[in-house]
This record gives sequence, structure tokens and C-alpha cells, in this order.
Amino acid sequence: MAAINRRRFLKMGCAGVLGTIYGEVWGRPAASPNILLIVADDLGYGDVSCYGGAGGISTPHIDSLAAEGTRFTNAYSCSPVCMPSRIGLLTGVHPCRLGFHFNVSMAGAKPSLAVPMLSETLGAHGYHTGCIGKWGMGTQPGFTPRARGFDFFYGFVGSNYDYQHKNARLRLNGRTAPPRRCTTRAFTQAAVRFIRRASVPWFLLLSYRAPHTPYYPELAHRREFRNWPSPRREYAASVRGLDDGVGAVLRALRDGGQQENTLVVFLSDNGGAARPAGASHNAHLRGGKATVYEGGIRVPFIVRYPQVGNTVCDRHDPVSTLDVAPTALALALIDSPVVLDGHGLRNEPMPNRTMYWQVRTKRSRAWAVRQGNWKLVRERDQSLPDGPWPAQPRELFDLTHDPYETRSVIHDHPKMAAALEKKLTQWAAGLPARPIR
Repeated sequence: MAAINRRRFLKMGCAGVLGTIYGEVWGRPAASPNILLIVADDLGYGDVSCYGGAGGISTPHIDSLAAEGTRFTNAYSCSPVCMPSRIGLLTGVHPCRLGFHFNVSMAGAKPSLAVPMLSETLGAHGYHTGCIGKWGMGTQPGFTPRARGFDFFYGFVGSNYDYQHKNARLRLNGRTAPPRRCTTRAFTQAAVRFIRRASVPWFLLLSYRAPHTPYYPELAHRREFRNWPSPRREYAASVRGLDDGVGAVLRALRDGGQQENTLVVFLSDNGGAARPAGASHNAHLRGGKATVYEGGIRVPFIVRYPQVGNTVCDRHDPVSTLDVAPTALALALIDSPVVLDGHGLRNEPMPNRTMYWQVRTKRSRAWAVRQGNWKLVRERDQSLPDGPWPAQPRELFDLTHDPYETRSVIHDHPKMAAALEKKLTQWAAGLPARPIR
């Protein structure tokens, strides 16, 4: 299939809605809201205490967001790995529709210029935009944060950062910045300065590297978990640093009188990683990062917006990270220039929706589809460290009664499995063979 241009993309059918129609989301803001999007990297579902705290790590500052906002318990990343999940998060368009089915090289990552990122759309409507932390969506000219609508950037453009590596680079706009051992503290400090100095309205993507490997937590946090086994010890200390960073940023909002008119979204880009073994805790969900089982795609997802009432609650209906962009645009009363796959979040539960995931690499294929409480999965056998990984038999789960995907009921409900696979086949047939340009 040839590359798809902007006009063709606008004509492509999808299951999404614009999500920017006034009245369909959480009320009408008194003024254009500030938007703070905080993204953790490979954070396990059980490593946030307000999500049950199965991992035993206390996260009081993240918990405070849930106490003052909406905690979504059935929230999903649009991809089980970081690059596609971030592309979907910032565009509101499913990454598979943009040709991203898995991570690719940073030099080869060129998310479609025909599909604007949230930063570009908000910036075109008067928002001051900033990106702090991990970018991970392309390093080539034209695909870096400054080229994709961010007025300010401090962080690293690649997929990971190790200050000990000879090629480690932090960037401050277009210049090289001094290396920092603990990027969590550095990114928090930069975010606090941005909030204090930015003209309103503003949009800040605060994309922490924590708790992704390699772990470089601060000494105080390492001491707190010194009796825990490694690598859980280092991971837990990284999560505590992340939580302290969230607390500092929330204080900056409060102290600056910006809390009431700032939409805050906290989430993880995907589930906790299975390697190194014993580091993250996905609350007994099956699988982890890079799988389409619940442990790879179910993520902590919290939204706080004090400007509108009746939003302090728990929500159990399925939502997606694809919903962030349309929700932000709706609250800013901005129409999306393209059709989005996400939905603007509302006070009431979302309508019954179908969600899709697809992983495609040279070595393997995997997919999943969820509708209501039913989820059909075809994962890969990853027991061989170097692949190729053959596909496993299809599995059907009733997530209401089996949230940990322990027993497939495909032989008990063959018609349901067939219906879900038909939906997935129809959806996949509309995906481009190449990334949209």
C-alpha cells in the first residue's frame, strides 16, 4: 500500500468520534484550562497504592489525585510498548492506524505529519506548550518535540537515558544540557519552573523515565527500601522518587493558584516490564509490558479537574489512553482537525465500545480485542529468548469473573469468540501497510 496523505487519512473510516463537542465532556470550563499530562514509564498496575497497593509501595501524592479526581480501574494503553502508546496518547489516533505496531528505531520513527499532535493543535490556539522528560517518538529533524508543536523541551529525545553511557545526552531546546544522574528530580524541577513561569493557558507533557531501567533512584529512596531484594529494591525506590516528583508538581499548581483551572492526567505508558524479573508488580494481572494480556496494557489512569463538580469517584467502565487528547481538546473548546479514535471522557460511563491491540514484528504477531466484559487474545509463545515466537491458540476471557485471565472459556462460548475475531479482522483490514505520512 502506498503512503497515505492527509486528505486520504481524513476520509478513512474509524470507530472514533471527534470528542470535542461542547457538553459531551466534564462540563464547561470558566476559562481555557491548563493541561498537565504526567506519564510514568513501565509503571506496574500494582505499584500505585490507590490501585490496591499489591506491590507494597506507598504513593501518597499519586493517591491524592485519585482522592480529588476520578480513578479509572479499567483503563488501557493503546499499545503494550512505549513508542506506539505515546504516539496514540498525543494524537488520539490508534498507533496501528499510523503504521506503528511495535517499537521501531528512533531514527526510523516518523509519526505522521498529517495527524497533528495535541501540542500542535493546542499551540495553534494560543497555548504555551512544554515537553519535559522522555520523548521517544523520533530523533530525526522534523520529528523532535520542538518540531511537533512544543515551545519548550528539556529531556532526551531517544527511548531511554543512561547518564553513564558515553552517548547520553539531555537537551534543553536545541542545546546540549549537562547529564543528570537522577532524571526524576531534574525533570520535576524543570516542570515546577515551567508551571511558575509559563503564560496561561499552557500544556505540559511531563514524561518521566521512572521507573524504567536502568534504575538511578536518590540515596534517600534507596535507603528506604534497603531491606528489599534486588531488583525490586531499586525499582521501588524509583517509584517513590516518581511519587515525590508528582507531589512537588501538584504543590506548584496549588501554590501558584493554578490548581482549580488545571486538568491533571496521570497514567503509565504501558504495564510493568517482566524484565528484570521481580522488579515491577502488575497486581497479579497476567503478563507484562510487550504482551496484550492485561498486565501489558491495563494501566493506572487518574484524572483531576476541580473546575467541574461530581468527578470525585471511581470509574469501572473501559477507557483508553486514546481518550486523553479528545478530552483535553473538548475542555479547551477546540475542534480536532482530524477524526480521532478516542472519546471525550464524560461524567457518565462510556458507551459499550470495542478496543483493539495489535503487535507486529519481524519475529512474531499478537493481537487482542475487548468488548464489554469479553476479551479475545492471541499471544505469542515467548519462552524462546531469541524467537521466533510462534502464536499460541486463541483464548477467550470473561474479565468480570476472571480479571487475571487464568482460564480460557473459548470452548464454552465459540460464537462470542467468532464474533470478536470478525470485528478484529474487519478493523485490521483497514490498517495501512506503511506508516501514514
